[in-house]
Amino acid sequence: MVIDPGNNINTASNSANKTRQNAAPAPQTARNPSSKPPSGDSVSLSTTGQNLAKLEAAVAQSPEVDEAKVAELKAAINSGRYQVDADRIADKMLSQDADFD
Repeated sequence: MVIDPGNNINTASNSANKTRQNAAPAPQTARNPSSKPPSGDSVSLSTTGQNLAKLEAAVAQSPEVDEAKVAELKAAINSGRYQVDADRIADKMLSQDADFD
């Protein structure tokens, strides 16, 4: 199969490519790594933002699942030692619900 470049298919794309090719290249600015950034605008994080960034980094490094806790619970369930405390669960659910009010 031979593709004929002169078939004028997709002429809009071809003219856009020619325009880009004929355009002057963007000027390159040399950056001196030891030079200071221009003074003027600046950005700073609040203490809350900094704490949030630290917390986010800590969470990203922690494992998603505590394998030791899972193994402990599996062993307790399999041996019949795991007891569900319905009153404690209900109290926790009610205290969580109160937090949303």
